[in-house]
Amino acid sequence: MLSNCDLFRGVLLGSAVALAVFASAASAKQGYNVIHDFAGGTGDGGYPLVGVTFDSAGDLYGVTYVGGAYGLGTLFKIAPDGTETIVRSFGNGDDGAFPRSQPAIDTSGNIYGTTNGGGGSVNCDGGCGTIWEYGADGKYKVLHKFDFTDGSQPVGQLLRDAAGNLYGITTNGGPNNQGEVFEYTAGGKFKVLHTFAGNDGAYPECSLIQDRTGNIYGTTEGGGSNNSGTVFEIQSGGIFTTLYSFTGGNDGGNPVGGLARDNSGTLYGTAENGGAHGAGTVFSLAPDGTATTLYSFAGGTDGANPQGDILRIKDTLYGATSAGGDSNNFGTIYKVAIAGGTETVLHRFTGTDGSTSVSKLAKRRGKLYGAAAYGGADDNGVVFSLRWK
Repeated sequence: MLSNCDLFRGVLLGSAVALAVFASAASAKQGYNVIHDFAGGTGDGGYPLVGVTFDSAGDLYGVTYVGGAYGLGTLFKIAPDGTETIVRSFGNGDDGAFPRSQPAIDTSGNIYGTTNGGGGSVNCDGGCGTIWEYGADGKYKVLHKFDFTDGSQPVGQLLRDAAGNLYGITTNGGPNNQGEVFEYTAGGKFKVLHTFAGNDGAYPECSLIQDRTGNIYGTTEGGGSNNSGTVFEIQSGGIFTTLYSFTGGNDGGNPVGGLARDNSGTLYGTAENGGAHGAGTVFSLAPDGTATTLYSFAGGTDGANPQGDILRIKDTLYGATSAGGDSNNFGTIYKVAIAGGTETVLHRFTGTDGSTSVSKLAKRRGKLYGAAAYGGADDNGVVFSLRWK
């Protein structure tokens, strides 16, 4: 779980980036490219903690946790020619602060997201967070302000269904202060779908996914039978089920990213910790509840501590690790074959080209796109592309 304390830990890690002055020859062969290097400050954003999303025109949208006119984060756009524009700076009154939600874009070009703080509630230090919309007409609107009783600190990309309803999670808040799953309807009504109580999961950090019948799936970082996290389902009728409780052993522990799902109903994801070497796992969960560890990270050149939502492309899973890779421990981009569990490192971050990626990867025209939270020329993070085939 990437808390504000983790953010400052990352800043300290980023201070070592200046030591990594070499270029990665392997990356050049693999087609790794820094699209934008964040400068921080009022003129740009800093620390992109989540992934990026494309609109229908090929423009790429994302958020930074800090920076911008008020220092409390930005919504940015990168055009196909690489030009970056700050679309909005957060922190103007009660409009929200510290976004940690990959933008969701509908077919009309409206953008939806959340902020981890702000919103004006006195029940949270710095505010409990917001749900927001940036319309295709350029108008920004706060759809909901959390007040702790209905959740606090929303993260993860909002899930939008065909009817226009939005679904998401809060990491904290609610009656048990262990997070909630919520819905914001197309008609503008907010409702809590589930309140976590510990035994059924706690502190979700994921983006949600939905199957064709409307069932929702996600993970929690803590809670469950062994307090090592869970995989859960909320059926379209509202019934909540804990599908799996991690043990923290060889099966992994503390999943902080969202899931992928195939046509058979098998779920795929990552656990940040646990596994054969204690550095995290990539797992599958069959419809009958059987969990399989597809790959255990060794914590060295193969990467360590995977975070972010997993991406499935046919029979292969793609993701990022927040650590490992080389002696500088800046993390990796990897793929794992579902059949056989073979892992291949696609890129090892050097610091100068990014560090500590916790983003979901996006696929477009033969390339993967994402963000590294830290690193780059100014230690404020980067947006990158990488050829995946």
